Amino acid sequence: MYRKLAAHLMFLAFLASVLTPIVHAYSLNIEARVGNDIELALIFENINVTSYYNTKKNEIEAIANVKNSFEKSFNDRNLTATVSVSPLEFNDENQSITIRARLSGSMLVSMSVDPTSLNRTYEVITVWRKFRLTIIEGFVVDLRERFKVPVYEWNITKNVINLSLDNSSFTFVLPEEATNIKVDRREIITFMVSANFVDKFLNSPVVALVAIILAPAIALTYRRIRLLRVKIKR
Repeated sequence: MYRKLAAHLMFLAFLASVLTPIVHAYSLNIEARVGNDIELALIFENINVTSYYNTKKNEIEAIANVKNSFEKSFNDRNLTATVSVSPLEFNDENQSITIRARLSGSMLVSMSVDPTSLNRTYEVITVWRKFRLTIIEGFVVDLRERFKVPVYEWNITKNVINLSLDNSSFTFVLPEEATNIKVDRREIITFMVSANFVDKFLNSPVVALVAIILAPAIALTYRRIRLLRVKIKR
């Protein structure tokens, strides 16, 4: 009797393991390059055959769904931003899909300039990343669950802020010249970019002095050209 019961329980456990969907079976690596906008690349690899070919077959619908998913995340957080999604990239060999998107808006990436040093300080909001990304029906990614670790607990190496998991990663890539990189409890990234030579030169008193000196000469030259044209017409 006990043997039959044990065999029955083992069969039920096996059946449950077969019928239960595998969570995070595919890998997802996200790279967000921060500039005045945020350039995103979401790379899905080893997707199941059904989801892969359904997405490939319904690419236009998938692009619209991705765009709507991002926009809903913005709206839920009272953020004003726009998103554009490029044509999807498919690789049949390893059933991978790459989604590229551009996130634009001063509320996502804001910048202020110190009037004295001309150094630029950037603030980057990251909470928009916590949402359900719908690609097609049956292919939905809960980024809130997959990347639930707050950004202030991620690793910071040089200009890169990264979270690496068993089969996923999320990386913010800041400008190479970024310094004083910090992430606060609101999950806002701040960093500074020092003024370069061109910035300092264009804002130096020398440029203003040169402009004052050259302005009369330019005006005089222009006047002579006009007089010359009048004489030629006569």
